Amino acid sequence: DDAPDNNKGGSGKLGGWDGGDSNSDGKGPGKGKDRTLNNFGGGGGYGGSGESNHQESHGLTYGEYTISELLGGSGGGGGSNRSGGAGGGAIELMAHGNGAVTITTGAKISANGGDTTTSGNDGGGGSGGSIRLEGGSIVNNGALEAKGVVPVANYVGGGGRIAFVTNGDVTVGNIDLSGAFQGSFVVVGETPGLPADLNYTSGTL
Repeated sequence: DDAPDNNKGGSGKLGGWDGGDSNSDGKGPGKGKDRTLNNFGGGGGYGGSGESNHQESHGLTYGEYTISELLGGSGGGGGSNRSGGAGGGAIELMAHGNGAVTITTGAKISANGGDTTTSGNDGGGGSGGSIRLEGGSIVNNGALEAKGVVPVANYVGGGGRIAFVTNGDVTVGNIDLSGAFQGSFVVVGETPGLPADLNYTSGTL
């Protein structure tokens, strides 16, 4: 979630970690740094690094491309006057047997990072979370988002992770993993016409 006020960090939902209170680090393995530069909080990391002046210790990437462990995003750090946004949550949809997972036209699944409150020594954005789809085939005619880009924070979070696990046909569709650094997308399985594993870490699908 977005930070609810200037002092309290955003609350993580569905496995996402909380944003940092003002003057405090965010939560999670890729936590954003409090006051990373000029009293602005740093962005949280997950699939991509969060925006930070402390990239060796904060806003780090973690987890696996395949999302074998369902993890949420990390919270942004607090600024001197504003709190940070929470990390995006973790979502898994699984069809039994050879069943298809289909995201219909107009539908959207989002696990996006949260924002700070207002600008001015503000907190960092939370990173995108994770979306894992598994089935006999996977068709995305809608939109999947696990992004760390937010409109207010000066230092935004990294993109999250999205994984398709199938041995059948795949329609990738519209995927947004934007952030300070792009998140990751992977297709895992023996999909006809594709290599065994397809990794996507930058650019546009």
